Amino acid sequence: MTPKARKRWLGTLAPIGAAMLAISATALSSAPRTSERNAPALATTLTESVLYSFSGTDGENPVAGVTQGSDSNFYGTTFGGGALDSGTVFKLTPSGKLTTLHSFCSQASCPDGTGPQAGVIQGSDGNFYGTTSSRRDGVSKAKKTTVINVSKSASAVIGAISPAAPFAIVAGSDKCSGQTLAPKKTCTFELNFQPLAPAAFSDTLTIPFNGSPEPQISLAGTGLSVALKGPKSENLGTAAAGSSGKPRTLSISNPGTVSVIAGNVSISSGFTKTADTCSAQTLAPKGKCKISLEFTPPPAASGRQSGDLSLPYSYGSNSGTYIAVLSGTVK
Repeated sequence: MTPKARKRWLGTLAPIGAAMLAISATALSSAPRTSERNAPALATTLTESVLYSFSGTDGENPVAGVTQGSDSNFYGTTFGGGALDSGTVFKLTPSGKLTTLHSFCSQASCPDGTGPQAGVIQGSDGNFYGTTSSRRDGVSKAKKTTVINVSKSASAVIGAISPAAPFAIVAGSDKCSGQTLAPKKTCTFELNFQPLAPAAFSDTLTIPFNGSPEPQISLAGTGLSVALKGPKSENLGTAAAGSSGKPRTLSISNPGTVSVIAGNVSISSGFTKTADTCSAQTLAPKGKCKISLEFTPPPAASGRQSGDLSLPYSYGSNSGTYIAVLSGTVK
């Protein structure tokens, strides 16, 4: 009456998981007809037409095929590109006109998912349905685990299933803890990975029950670090004391594969912000923002002045600060 549990790899903060089904087939052959050797050869000419070429902002890497809808248009997905470089859902007319129906990661922390690797299908209600490969909110994609009572005659009483952090059972998904499984019956629960630090984690989860041996599940996941990129220093040139110099713009980017939430920028005195698209914004993967600055030395200033710009950011429970050293010279 030993329940069996399968191993689960919980992946990274931004997991890309997929179930693979291997299908084998036997090739059928038949003896050649006696007339085949002397049969005339038929020639076929194929003509290819490109309906549309993706440019990036409208999507890129359409790894899946397209589905023809009931309206005769074609529907599909792109893995990347779009407004936030996290993939799209599109409609393409037979004449080659493309409409982007949705750009993924449209909200903070990307609750709508990112990077679809499969196409879409049309349901009987006329709507289209599909999946994304990952989410980017500090919690991995949930993995379902099935527990089976393999006994032919005895029931199995399951105890409390309690994985250690940073692994956790998805709220509301535990259909096993405290349950009695009749022979040959199953129950399920879902696990996810919620790392508190950028590091590799592993553990073993034991499924307690009124028998032995108690099945175990090997858990593993990797927390990803967060880092915004930009100039390490910026010389804002010269300005007379009590006046303003020419504005300079710093471009800050998120080169990672997860969304980053920026805080409010802080700038040393003697330097003034004139424009800011970074503060309190969510930077999608490969996203960029800009901060424009002026050198504004006070009336009594002289010589070379220096300070810094700092922009705090976070991803899940991880955080950091982007810092750029600022300088300017009083005329």
